Amino acid sequence: MPNSANLRIVPPSEYPNEFFASVAARIEGFFYRCLNDRDYTMLRLTSGFDRVLGYSSADFVNARHSFAALIHPDELPGVYGAIEDALARKANWLLTYRLRTSKGRYVQVRESGAGVRDPKTGEVMYLDGVIVDAQRLT
Repeated sequence: MPNSANLRIVPPSEYPNEFFASVAARIEGFFYRCLNDRDYTMLRLTSGFDRVLGYSSADFVNARHSFAALIHPDELPGVYGAIEDALARKANWLLTYRLRTSKGRYVQVRESGAGVRDPKTGEVMYLDGVIVDAQRLT
């Protein structure tokens, strides 16, 4: 049982950010926001990206490196197709595929994501989601 004298009360104004940061730091995976382009140009990555794949997230934000290039080449067409289909249906996607780590081996991941649309035009602005190490789910 934690000592209540050491607990910090989080004010309501900080709760969403504190909660998200806490969850993001603990999952065996990462949250992302990317562009809907062929490289899946990353705009935001949480720290789990570094832990799960061994790459610096800074190298992938704003197209220094292609995230799509990490997807196993045999599975990339299926990933593109499933995301395009979900976007066309304005639905979420749930995928399983392999990503290449910085050591050159592949890890199986599960991804859940969805398009974020411009409220005025309905056009897809970003893709948001979470990718977790599938081997850690069992």
